[in-house]
Amino acid sequence: MDLTQKISALKAKLKPRDKQQGSWHKRKTLTRNGRKTSSKYKGVCYVNARKMFLASIRIDNTGIKLGFFDLEIDAAKAYDSAAVELFGNFARLNSQIYPKDF
Repeated sequence: MDLTQKISALKAKLKPRDKQQGSWHKRKTLTRNGRKTSSKYKGVCYVNARKMFLASIRIDNTGIKLGFFDLEIDAAKAYDSAAVELFGNFARLNSQIYPKDF
């Protein structure tokens, strides 16, 4: 198989995506309004009132709370499983960004 055929085969495997699907693959920003965020993981934040980490995900401009967790890594894993279920191949997983943590 020559290079042209390999490239054609790879292009055939690519899935077209629209703007919304592209936004599912965004990285988490580590600062918001000039302040550092409470977690490095996407879909995870620390809730001072409960002293726990909250995992949440957004789809179609609607937030879904996945639950409260004692450990930040457990909340990140919950986000990852929900992201795979909702977004499939377009999901950006914490386990891909920080593989050493998982």
